[in-house]
Amino acid sequence: MITAFGQTSYNSWIKPLQISKIDNFTVHYTAPTSFIKDWVNTNYRKKLLKLWRQVDDTILSIEIAAEKTPAQVQANNSVVNLQKYDAKPSDNIDNRFSFDNFIVSQGNELAFLAAKQLATNDKVTPGTNPLYIHGGVGLGKTHLLNAIANQYKAEFTGKKVVYLTAEKFLYKFVRSLKEQKVLAFKDELRDTDILLIDDVQFISSKAGTREEFYHTINDLIDNNKKVVIAGDRCPHKLEGFEERLRSRLGGGLVVNIGDTDEAQRLAILQSKAKQFCINIPNEVLEFLANRITSNVRELEGALNRVAAHAQLVGRGVTMQSTKGLLGDVLNKAAKIIDVKLIKAAVANEFNIGITDLSSKSRQKSVVEPRHMAVYLCTKLTSMSLPEIGKSFGGRDHTTILHSVKKIQAKLKDADFAEQVDGLVDIIKAG
Repeated sequence: MITAFGQTSYNSWIKPLQISKIDNFTVHYTAPTSFIKDWVNTNYRKKLLKLWRQVDDTILSIEIAAEKTPAQVQANNSVVNLQKYDAKPSDNIDNRFSFDNFIVSQGNELAFLAAKQLATNDKVTPGTNPLYIHGGVGLGKTHLLNAIANQYKAEFTGKKVVYLTAEKFLYKFVRSLKEQKVLAFKDELRDTDILLIDDVQFISSKAGTREEFYHTINDLIDNNKKVVIAGDRCPHKLEGFEERLRSRLGGGLVVNIGDTDEAQRLAILQSKAKQFCINIPNEVLEFLANRITSNVRELEGALNRVAAHAQLVGRGVTMQSTKGLLGDVLNKAAKIIDVKLIKAAVANEFNIGITDLSSKSRQKSVVEPRHMAVYLCTKLTSMSLPEIGKSFGGRDHTTILHSVKKIQAKLKDADFAEQVDGLVDIIKAG
C-alpha cells in the first residue's frame, strides 16, 4: 500500500487511519482529525477503494469519519450525514456548492450556463435532456451538479431532487436486490423531478446495474423529467457501456469542462483562502496558481496543506515555507513542456512529419494540426506569440493568433474538445 501512495503521502494521510468496521459492502475508517478525513476523502478515497476491490470485489465503498468527543456526538445526533449510504437520495446534496461560488472561465463557461439554465427553468428545454457534463478530475463537475440541485430546490419548492454518485447508485441497487426491495428502489428514483448522477463511468462494473440505470433515465426522460449526468469522458468513449446506453446519454446536450487557466486558478485560491483564519499572502496564491496546473483538487489540496501547517505550528505563511512544505507537489508540477514536445505529440496524433508543422504547406492535413500545435503552445508554455511564430517557420504573431482562434472556435464541439484534452494529457505525461 505504501508503494501505491508514496512514502510521504502514506505516512501523512493513510497511516493515521484506523479501520473501525467492514459491513454492508463498505470499509469504515476513522481519522484522528476532521482535516485528515477531508483530505483523504478529497485526494485518496477512490484510490483506497480501488486497492480494496483488488483484494475483495464485494467492497463497494469507503467511509471515513473523524473521531468525535461525546459532546460532539450528542450535538450532531440530529444532523444528516451526507456521506451515509443509508440516507435517502434526496439527502445527498451538498449545500456548500452554488453557482455563486463557482469560478467561471472560458473553459467551463458553456457548462456553467447550461447548468444554470436547467436549474432555473422548470420546463425541459428540447434537445438538452439529458445534460451530460464531462471533463477531467477536479475541474468542477461535482460542484455544478450540486449547484443545480441546490438552485432547483430553491427555485421550485416541493420538487423532488435526487443526487447520487454512480458508486452510491451501485450500492443502493445491490442492497435493494439483497433485501428484495427492488421495486421500492425503482419507485424512489422514478418518482423524482430531477435526477443527477456523478462519476457515471463507475456504473459500468455490473451489467445488471447498467440495465437498471438505462431504464431509469429512459423512464425519466420519456416523462419530461430532468436528468443530469457527469463523467470523466464523453458518452461514446464510456468503456463497458452498451451502445444504446451511450446513445441515450449523448442524446441531449453534451458539454465539456476544459482545463483551468491561471486567472481562474488564482480566483479559486483567493476565494478559498478567505475561509481560513490566517493571512495567506497573495504572492503565495499567485505562485500556487502558476505552478500547480493539473486540476483544482490538487490546487486546493496544496492550499489546505499550507494553511493547516501554519495553524499547527503557529507561524505565518511565507514563500519559503510554502516551497519547503510542497516540495513533492511542486516537483511533480515542474515538468518542462516545450514546443518540441508539443510538436512531437501533435505530429504523432495526426500522422504527419514534425517538419510539416513548420512548413509552408497549405494542405488541410497539415494546416489543422499546425493550428492545434500552435494553440497548445499558447496553452502549455509561457512563450509569447512572436516566439511561437518563430518556432513555426517564422510566422508573424497575427498568423499565430488566427490559429489560436480557429481552435477556440472548434472547442464547442465535444469530440474535438476531448481530442484536445487527450493531447494535453499525453504531452503532460510525456
